[in-house]
Amino acid sequence: MKRFVSNSILLIKRLLFLMALYTFCRAYFLICNISSFQPINTHELFWSFFAGLRFDFSAILFLNILFYIPHFFPFKFVENKTYQSVLKQIMLFVNMFGILMNIIDTGYFSFQNGRSGSDFLSNMLFSADTVNLLPVYVRDYWYHTLVFVALYVVGEKWFPKYKSYDIECQKFAIPICVLSAVIFTVGSFFIYRGFGVKTFSVVDAMRFTEAKYAPLTLNTPFTVVRTMGKTGITLRTYFDDDKAASYYSAQHHYSFTDEEFSQKNVVIFILESFSQRSIGTLNTREKGYTPFLDSIIGKSYAFTNAFANGTKSIQAVPAILSSIPQMTDVTIIGSKYAANKVDALPLLLREEGYQTAFFHGAFNGTMGFDKYCEAVGFDRYFGMNEFLEENSMDGNYDSDWGIFDDKFLLYSKEQIDDFKQPFFATIFTISSHHPYVLPEEYKNSFDEKKPELNALRYADFSLQKFFEAARSSNWFNNTIFVFVADHTSPFSFEPDVTSAYISPIDRHRVPIVFYTPNDTTFVKRSQRIVQQIDILPSLLYKLHYNKPFIAFGENVFDEHGKPCALYYNAGTFTYIDSSSVIEYTENTVPLCYKVYADSISKTTPTEAQMNHLKAFLQEYSHRMIFNKTSVSEQ
Repeated sequence: MKRFVSNSILLIKRLLFLMALYTFCRAYFLICNISSFQPINTHELFWSFFAGLRFDFSAILFLNILFYIPHFFPFKFVENKTYQSVLKQIMLFVNMFGILMNIIDTGYFSFQNGRSGSDFLSNMLFSADTVNLLPVYVRDYWYHTLVFVALYVVGEKWFPKYKSYDIECQKFAIPICVLSAVIFTVGSFFIYRGFGVKTFSVVDAMRFTEAKYAPLTLNTPFTVVRTMGKTGITLRTYFDDDKAASYYSAQHHYSFTDEEFSQKNVVIFILESFSQRSIGTLNTREKGYTPFLDSIIGKSYAFTNAFANGTKSIQAVPAILSSIPQMTDVTIIGSKYAANKVDALPLLLREEGYQTAFFHGAFNGTMGFDKYCEAVGFDRYFGMNEFLEENSMDGNYDSDWGIFDDKFLLYSKEQIDDFKQPFFATIFTISSHHPYVLPEEYKNSFDEKKPELNALRYADFSLQKFFEAARSSNWFNNTIFVFVADHTSPFSFEPDVTSAYISPIDRHRVPIVFYTPNDTTFVKRSQRIVQQIDILPSLLYKLHYNKPFIAFGENVFDEHGKPCALYYNAGTFTYIDSSSVIEYTENTVPLCYKVYADSISKTTPTEAQMNHLKAFLQEYSHRMIFNKTSVSEQ
């Protein structure tokens, strides 16, 4: 019996030791990302740490569920030193993997403003990019690497060890140990999943603290486990069909004639990590870092209240090209809904005789873009592989992501020159992404204080080189150009020069700009609320497209619409309109506030706002689940 008591105490000590490591990871996460939680609310901070213990315990129980029973074995062989050593090392390895996820996410948080889900494993650790990404992470975030190594040493040295007892196994020990193991395992399971009808989940973090502090309350192993296998969207029905349609509809049909269709070319630039804050003409509080884009904006139809529908590139591509935002924990590209038939821009325009192509200078296969592009109607995909068929790596490859922007943009222009008009092209830049590597010849060309800002300057310079070359092409003046960022940069998470306050929605502010060369009638600075998913219906309107289509966005040139922006993060839907911001988590009271220059003021959402938001969520869930994201599937 003494061995049984000792082993039970040993298991409890080990779990408490792991809890201490997770608490340290939470404190380290806070320190490294302190600007994201400004201004600090001491009360919310305390509850984030206190409630976080519940999420830590749940993650630890899950990772260790296979190791409970060996602690209750009443048999003599458990005294074997080799057995105990192997058991300890396996437990240490599994649990340090959980710690590793927390540490990696500490650095990754500044790029996505939330804890990683199951796509963290597929995209960061087990994807085609892993060989390139992890060495870069270790190099640039060396201090995270040192912290992890230090924690591993602490675990190796102080992880509670087995104490040997040279005693015989008593007859009644076996049934007691088996019963205890079953009770402990079943109890742990219910603590892990929660005692309610619904499983304890990521969204429960909002029960304990504000949405801003939810990433601090959570831990990465918990969010990874809780989002594994969850490729489904919750079916939501708030209204009957007619009432829902009166509040919101995803079906569009413009009343143009066939003769009015413009046949203009379209080129969309998806600019890696271009925050609105980094663009001078869209930012009145501090200088910008994109002089060329500023000059284009001065001749364009630009929006000063534009928002990204997500925080990752893999979320941006379906939003921009298919007008489908990610409203669940799993990316559209990584879910079963990637097989849905959609009214994507390349597919609709290809049916109108357009040649279509997608350009991305990264490795082919990065984030599954090549497969997704094929599914949504692109004729050609030009990636790093295609570039290297005609060019060498020397001076062109950044040794991390792919081909430097200025090299790849000029290559893209050369390919487009051979296209038959009309054409639709999407060009996705890469150089303004971490680790912000610049070509050797431009390393001393920009003198900003941060590498990410120098990378922005270089990406802007690359755009300039593209346009200088393209202006002499015969297709240039017959083209609508769109500039949009995939998401904001870590620069947007820092206090600006005039205020220490960081508005949560500012972390989603991106440029959305429409530019038509030599069209002086299409020049405006609009304060309308717009979002990435608005680009598809707006472009089709601008082209005088006259067939019905499905898009979750709105035509930004329609003054009678209901301008808004939405995004989803960890169970919370954020809805932005011209009057206020609503954070809505189902089965809770919505949080509504007005945003000022240096603070927020709480208010109450109107019935019209909530009806619009709920109708959108209803329409989204029904169309995505039942594969009605194309008029051909109606």
